[in-house]
Amino acid sequence: MTVEGTVCAPATPLTAPLSGRSCVAYHAVATLYQVHGDRQTLLGTIDEHRLTPFDLEITRSGEKVTIDGDRAEFAELPRPLIPRKLELEQRFVALGGQPAELARHSAFEEAVIAIGDRIRVQGLALVEAHVAAPQLYRGGAQRIRIIAHPAHPLTIGRR
Repeated sequence: MTVEGTVCAPATPLTAPLSGRSCVAYHAVATLYQVHGDRQTLLGTIDEHRLTPFDLEITRSGEKVTIDGDRAEFAELPRPLIPRKLELEQRFVALGGQPAELARHSAFEEAVIAIGDRIRVQGLALVEAHVAAPQLYRGGAQRIRIIAHPAHPLTIGRR
């Protein structure tokens, strides 16, 4: 199922590791190089995806669906950050198990889904009955969650 809407603030937003932006999802990539004189050697990459569950407002009247999972594929590729934030890059490299000083000569890219962004999400729809459904008119309200499936990950793109 594909839904489009506006990202609502979650209870605990994430912080994108390279930009420091508050968000619900990010994809950050560090391409690590070591420099010896005028020679540059590729050491490897650190590739991190994160997602926190959030609501997506899909109508002007405030109807929402929940986007649930711990990882999503992004329709757009991460881009270089300008200006760079060396202290955040060093922390990202260190958390990836590498020496922080590698950040100075490495390349960094990030994609972020921020609160208030208009996005399109594709995933598996799960319809759940309201907790008090038996006591409510016609079984009560239903809650829709868009979730990942092992064969079909969540995909998020911009509108």
